[in-house]
Amino acid sequence: MTVPGIINDTRYAEIQASLKKNYSVISQAFKKMSEEKGYTITASYGNLILAEDMKKYFRIGFDCKGYNYNQYCYHPTKTSYKTFSGTEQAANSIIDDGGYMTTDGSLYLFENAGGGNRHTTYITVDTNSIKKGPNRWGYDLFTFQLTNDGKFLPMGAPDTHYTDMDTYCSKNSSSTLNGIACTEKALNDPNYFKNLDK
Repeated sequence: MTVPGIINDTRYAEIQASLKKNYSVISQAFKKMSEEKGYTITASYGNLILAEDMKKYFRIGFDCKGYNYNQYCYHPTKTSYKTFSGTEQAANSIIDDGGYMTTDGSLYLFENAGGGNRHTTYITVDTNSIKKGPNRWGYDLFTFQLTNDGKFLPMGAPDTHYTDMDTYCSKNSSSTLNGIACTEKALNDPNYFKNLDK
């Protein structure tokens, strides 16, 4: 194995560990929040308020304050996340309802909008901060969904909004959401990170 290959394997091992840690941390945060409020937190919790209400459950290093850009945070006109294929700019519209960087360098980006029966509550995690690459969905950027019945699931799992892997986790897809469904595979497929571009 070449030196660059070893470096990439080490980087992906760190990303994988961060992904698993963040899934656990956010899951525990929802559990604590539900216990304190006395009811299950679901996707219908509230419009554009989840990021603010969840802050106390995390160790926050920097609060992005939604659209206020800082070098550590996402901003729709200054940051270009890429899709899983690496050829398209990822859709910005589902990571723009608040965010913060935790003290370990992870960046949490919220989508908390909708109405009727289709509330949209996603938390997307940049596992190694916006300052480190590759800044691609399915590589170091992973999305989770809070469902209408209070489950916190990796996107791509059954009962989440995006499960079509040919469109949403494929090296051949041109969708601007390509990579959003890779989270379930990244958590559960032992060969997932080994098969990423080196």
